[in-house]
Amino acid sequence: MAKVYAYQNNLASRMNSASGGAFSALVNSWIAYNNKVGIEDSRLAIYGAAYDDNFQVHHMRCDTTNWDSLKGSKYTVSNFAGVFELIDKDVHEGHNILFSGTPCQVASLKKYIERKNWNRDSFFLVDIVCHGTPEGKIWIDYKKYIERIYGGSLIKYNFRYKNTHSIEPIVYAEFSNGKIVKDTKELRSYLDLYFTYLPLRNCCYNCQFSNMNRVSDITIGDFWGADIIFKKINTYKGISQIIVNTDYGNEIFNGLSSYE
Repeated sequence: MAKVYAYQNNLASRMNSASGGAFSALVNSWIAYNNKVGIEDSRLAIYGAAYDDNFQVHHMRCDTTNWDSLKGSKYTVSNFAGVFELIDKDVHEGHNILFSGTPCQVASLKKYIERKNWNRDSFFLVDIVCHGTPEGKIWIDYKKYIERIYGGSLIKYNFRYKNTHSIEPIVYAEFSNGKIVKDTKELRSYLDLYFTYLPLRNCCYNCQFSNMNRVSDITIGDFWGADIIFKKINTYKGISQIIVNTDYGNEIFNGLSSYE
């Protein structure tokens, strides 16, 4: 039933998102949907990729008050260790779960749900339009490289920083010595390498999920070319593509208007 939409959240949300703020809107709509059917926030869990204190990317569990770290693009593989154990605990405690990740991560969770014979309706699954993920060691080496170049530990990083006069997002970093660096060739080196597709994991070159047969309830990503398809659309500070894949996805999508 896949239906494709262009979506923009409000400007404040777009400024803190990689694209048009679709993920934020979906989370809010999913929370509201659950509240409407009598499920309190305390019984909701949200999973996605976030930086840890050492700026390594892990899949993490959040609640309805602390999921901001899951926003934004992280162009590296996310460490999945321990996630299924946390989901086991949530299911046994009667939680509903929103899980976001790459298509292969979502597919692995779907298989796990089937093997456990869990109620699929307890899970809202969101995957991304994925270009592939580099090996984690490349990100580790890059982090060491920029810390050596700029003389401090990385304390803040954004692949797609929008608080700038630039039309396109830029790479932004802050370091423990007080240095703030924006879009230098050294800082951009990881992202520039990523878009050559050379550092991607071998499995990404034969991805079985790179098609319209999506594994999730909803797929999100940048809506490249939206300005060509929709001649008068405003793409300022990002616009998202949302692909609705299931009836459950459609229920959550229909709640987005409250957050525009």
